[in-house]
Amino acid sequence: MTYSCGFSLSRSEMNATSVPSGEIRGAPDFFLPTSVSLFGGCAPAASAIQIELTYSSAAASISLTVYAMVAPSAEHATSATLRKRRRSSGLTAARSLARVTSARMSTVRSEWLHSKTEPVARNGMVTAEHHLAAEAGIEAMRDGGNAVDAAVTAAFVMGVVEPFTSGIGGIAGLVIRLPDGRVTSIEGGTRAPKAVRPDMFELVGGGARAGMYAWPAVKDNANIEGPLSVGVPGQPAALLCAHERYGRLPRERVMAPAVRIAREGFEIDWYVSLSFAMYHERLSKAGDGKRVFFRPSGAPLRPPIGTEPSDRVVQTDLAASLEAIAKDGPRVLYEGELGRAIVDAVRASGGILAEEDLRGYSAHEGAPLETMYRGHRVATLPGLSGGPTMAQTLVILDALPLTSSEQGSAEHLHLVGEALRSAFTQRFSSLADHTTHLNAIDRDRLMVSLTQTLGQGFGSGFVPKGTGVVLLDTMTWFDPVPGHTNSIAPGKRVLWAGAPTLLTRNGAPFLAVGAPGGRKIMSAVAQTIVNVVDFGDGPQDAVNRPRVHDEGEGLLVDSRISERVRQELADLGHTVQLKEETLMSAWFARPQAILVEGRRCAARSLPRATRTRRSRASPPRCSPTSRSRCATCRASAMCATCSRSRARSARRSRTSTRTRCASRRKS
Repeated sequence: MTYSCGFSLSRSEMNATSVPSGEIRGAPDFFLPTSVSLFGGCAPAASAIQIELTYSSAAASISLTVYAMVAPSAEHATSATLRKRRRSSGLTAARSLARVTSARMSTVRSEWLHSKTEPVARNGMVTAEHHLAAEAGIEAMRDGGNAVDAAVTAAFVMGVVEPFTSGIGGIAGLVIRLPDGRVTSIEGGTRAPKAVRPDMFELVGGGARAGMYAWPAVKDNANIEGPLSVGVPGQPAALLCAHERYGRLPRERVMAPAVRIAREGFEIDWYVSLSFAMYHERLSKAGDGKRVFFRPSGAPLRPPIGTEPSDRVVQTDLAASLEAIAKDGPRVLYEGELGRAIVDAVRASGGILAEEDLRGYSAHEGAPLETMYRGHRVATLPGLSGGPTMAQTLVILDALPLTSSEQGSAEHLHLVGEALRSAFTQRFSSLADHTTHLNAIDRDRLMVSLTQTLGQGFGSGFVPKGTGVVLLDTMTWFDPVPGHTNSIAPGKRVLWAGAPTLLTRNGAPFLAVGAPGGRKIMSAVAQTIVNVVDFGDGPQDAVNRPRVHDEGEGLLVDSRISERVRQELADLGHTVQLKEETLMSAWFARPQAILVEGRRCAARSLPRATRTRRSRASPPRCSPTSRSRCATCRASAMCATCSRSRARSARRSRTSTRTRCASRRKS
């Protein structure tokens, strides 16, 4: 006999279904369902089932118990299935635990469902972590821009609507495939100020560790937050280098949405509100962050609660800084008044960033790192990024028979884990950083994969007064202990984890993929590629599937992977560490992907506040050089796109006619 219980994720109602004694409804509005326990007896003639429903809140708790008698089954097995649904903003429920006690004392636990819809489009597509960014990117395409314009527009907006993940005080890296097949990469990483010293930080000692890379802890966390942790930002240089060389729209148009949203403000959701609250202490230590991101009382800004509207985040100082960059270009940050204001504020608070550090900075464009995987050409960021490790993982997997085992089996995950462990041999372990990723593709199949970050959440937490710019924590990437490979050195560039990646198949664009999530970016990107190329997944399934991660200190395994597979991995010699991916965690990163199949694009990104937007321009228009004869697009001669569209319409019409004729003959 099997019983099931369903949770609706409403505060006002809980549904218990398929219970022998009937349905139970009517939980009070102020209670959230927290647990369900089923106790099964195994009497020879009948089994007594006691179902206990528990509601609890900060104020009180209520328990409701229902008894039922059921006939015995051959196995006397009882199980519970708890379904968790999601709202548009992601999973929204108290975590639940089902304890099922029967003759065998088995235990079943509810799991998060990682899923979103898979949009499909023909003319263009943008994926981003926030819907305002994706929408701004598509609007740039509608105004005549290409995928570079869309990606740069969305990236600047992301720095406004999620200032804890990225912004003009952070870094960025892009991989771009042009319509003629050329592929290039632009890297805008950070570097340490020239005044740093390898022994500049006082260590706490005692084996204490801190920060996203778990370096030896430093007194007052001075290397991971505050003005001493600040280095040279590279995001504006990288984005505007890409725009100047490969974009179509004016710089002011590309940056206008970010300026407008910063000046007018936007309504925050629960995720942004929670992210602000998490970093209250960091933002309160120095600079202007507390004034910008909290209420005048110091309380966190509120998301919509009940019927009450959410608070708005207004960033007038940031709007002015963005407007200055839009008008004068990135030099206003690296050589102009904005840069001087940042340096003066940092140094006044005890930092060591200098104008000389900013003046000597430039983004680097060059050939991407390329490799082959199952006949697909893979292009990613080279150098001091996550690209080389991700590519090395694919090189190892390319020589292994992945498809000889079932997808998600212990044999499959064992090979992936071993490849990751080998590829991470030269890298340091970490948890996860606050990064963001976006992809864009246009009708000409110009394709962009872009990753940007501030390091940790809100970076250094330091916002120079009057600028609105959240500065990254450059020093968090360096080992504070002198004499190591990644120790601090003047002007040294950091080794970061970004791995924006593009795949081509038979010379045509095939996949754009990337992720936020620290060192887990590399394993997430590699496994997403494997899921698409080796197992034929669409982008939806490719990023949804449970993943593993191994940097040499144990195999991190998604809790959605079955206990049987976990045990088999342990039998193969892995030190299995079970990790549950939740709304705020990034144990396995949060990949995004756009899959291209001819004129069809499908997009996917893991749930949170992620949004995908597609271009809705219809019908497709060819170049408007002349407008006279083509009835479809009014070009001087019918373009190939319109010709194909008309041919398809004709084929559909002929097929419909043949169907009607066959129907008449039968009648």
